[in-house]
Amino acid sequence: MRTSLRLGRILGIPIEVNVSWIFIFILLTYLLVGQFDDIRLRWPLVQRCGVAMITVLLFFLSVLAHELSHSAMALYKGIPVRRITLFIFGGISQLDKEPASPLREFIVCLLYTSDAADDTTWVDLAGRRIIKKKEVGGG
Repeated sequence: MRTSLRLGRILGIPIEVNVSWIFIFILLTYLLVGQFDDIRLRWPLVQRCGVAMITVLLFFLSVLAHELSHSAMALYKGIPVRRITLFIFGGISQLDKEPASPLREFIVCLLYTSDAADDTTWVDLAGRRIIKKKEVGGG
């Protein structure tokens, strides 16, 4: 019995959502509808439900983007990625093989970089975002 629903492919990687996400979608939507019930907003129930669902979907997309960054680094390091599955408490990038060295595994698991601008590098280390200046060579 399959417990995941396939949504599609990104970067050639199948994206799946575990059925536990249905529970978390309903729970977070319900909780956010209650939070958006503010007398100052004066939103009708339909609007509160819509905004809550959009907020939960954006949360879902942020978890997916996080897992995609791990998978992109794995692909860059030559490690094939079987699939990405999102669960109730997060997601997992399932690799086809183990990284060749502990350092490569560390890079794929905890440390991935992308050039955000010409003079900065964004580094995500265990969920904490750090900006550091690139060294500029020459004179």
